[in-house]
Amino acid sequence: MHSKNLPNISNESKILLLCSQLDICDEDKEILLNILKKDINWQAVLKYANFHRVTCLLYKNLSKIDFNGKEIINAWQGYYEYFLSLNQEAQNKLSLILNELKQKNIKIIIRKGLELIKLVYKDMGLRPTGDVDVLVRPQDWGEISDTLKNAGLTSDVDLLKIHNLSAGRLYYHILYYDKIPEKSSFLAHNPYCLGYIKYFRLEPRLKLYHFDFYKPSIDEIWKDAIIFSSDGMDALMLSHEDMIMDLCFNLSKYNFFRLLCVCDINEFILKHKNDINWDLLVAKSNKRYLNPITYSGLMCAKRLFDTPIPTDLIKNLKPTKRTTFLLKKLNPEMDYTQQASEHCLSYIPNEIRFLLITYRLADMNMLIKILVFFLKSTFPSPKFLSYRYNITMSPQKIISCYLKRIKKTLVKFIRK
Repeated sequence: MHSKNLPNISNESKILLLCSQLDICDEDKEILLNILKKDINWQAVLKYANFHRVTCLLYKNLSKIDFNGKEIINAWQGYYEYFLSLNQEAQNKLSLILNELKQKNIKIIIRKGLELIKLVYKDMGLRPTGDVDVLVRPQDWGEISDTLKNAGLTSDVDLLKIHNLSAGRLYYHILYYDKIPEKSSFLAHNPYCLGYIKYFRLEPRLKLYHFDFYKPSIDEIWKDAIIFSSDGMDALMLSHEDMIMDLCFNLSKYNFFRLLCVCDINEFILKHKNDINWDLLVAKSNKRYLNPITYSGLMCAKRLFDTPIPTDLIKNLKPTKRTTFLLKKLNPEMDYTQQASEHCLSYIPNEIRFLLITYRLADMNMLIKILVFFLKSTFPSPKFLSYRYNITMSPQKIISCYLKRIKKTLVKFIRK
């Protein structure tokens, strides 16, 4: 990062930005030292660091610097220890599952989370994780399901059955979880773990994106996947190009408002910059209708962290004139590209959230597909509702369930 990239934001936000990197260059260290000499609202820094999930990165980088008030940073060690323990437990559990699957000659694809920790961050305490996301093949699911049960993981519904009942169209989370005993676990009693999960959760998926208007060939994804082996974990990971698009898609789920997700993109590209086929990435993004999301995610990383992205090669991902025109009409004074890179560090008004959503819906064909998707999601088949929510198929209960889903969908849309 260069000092010219720092937007006109508060010192607290600058600390967040400068420390959300694995390696801080000498120039940035000098800027950071000058900032640390000023009056800093550390309560605000911690609040926003927790929101953006970069507290552990801040702790690691600031603990290496001598400055007045360092005792405040040392108090953050609990966050690092918490995630170190949580991630180690997750790795141990996943390793057991992978070893059993290996004996059955079955592979799964690990997405984000633990893969990034092992290959990019190289420190089990630096990056928070939630669910362990994995891709599985339908033909392997029977064996995988038995393996998860043998490992003590349970779920209320079966992945393949819910997938078939929804015709593969609906957005759903099927979690297999293993709760840690509350009384004996360090995680359960750590005061820093409030608001975070206290048990291992694995989310298997049959396709890369839930949305049926993104249609990457799942066979192509498996064909391009590469071997991932580390500390007893023997699995597959997404190709570098698929991984970058997946990270950008993950950032878009937070309306491009999660600094850790931008950091993931930056650090992954820095690690694999010589192995990324940018032409292939552009072709895949275009094929999967992901251009606005991929472009926005990459440009956030470029403008915030000066990520080495060949902007001349990704110019075909840039929003169309039609999209840009619409955004200017909605808010003529907003530079979307600039705002997309800066709002990760400060309060984002609801109007900007609306524009970010509109940016993804500006294409009429995509808008129609999204509307159809929401209709299918809100009004699934009665058989799906009966199995998913364990209710009898009486008209009254089905109608009641539809009304609740309408309310839930409207609440989610309004909040976004």
